[in-house]
Amino acid sequence: MTERRENTGSIHRLPETELTVMKIIWENGENVSSDTVVSSFCEYKKWERPAILTLLKRLEAKGFVKSRKEGKMNTYTPLVAEKDYLEFEGKNFL
Repeated sequence: MTERRENTGSIHRLPETELTVMKIIWENGENVSSDTVVSSFCEYKKWERPAILTLLKRLEAKGFVKSRKEGKMNTYTPLVAEKDYLEFEGKNFL
């Protein structure tokens, strides 16, 4: 079972690039490989792998995802549900 943040009061607005990474993770569900995130992100913007991995580390530090090492690769699971983030964004928009 995925741990999710229940309190949207601790959610912060994400920069566009980090939000793009989160959308990729939300679309792919739990245990998304770093390779999947990198290849999907490169469909939007032509960034180098290390830059995208830095975005993943930032999201983990902010509490949006958790990572787990699987062999030589990390997998990422969202800790903030997409609907919770969108609800947070909607409240801040108003």
